[in-house]
Amino acid sequence: LAALSAASREMATVRRGFIPTLPDELPIANGEIVELLSSYDDGWCLCVNGRGEQGVVPRECLQVDTDNNGG
Repeated sequence: LAALSAASREMATVRRGFIPTLPDELPIANGEIVELLSSYDDGWCLCVNGRGEQGVVPRECLQVDTDNNGG
């Protein structure tokens, strides 16, 4: 996979915390900012948090920040 440039990063704010039950899931807290790496048809998103931890979270827990992505 090609690396994404800083301009193409899609950021999201956590609007509802999530506690993982599986090893590939990412714990997130309300108000946290995460970067969306991929979004899947099953309602899950692959994200990375500010500490560099990566995992999947339910998309319904995120508010995608479209206003600040230049589009």
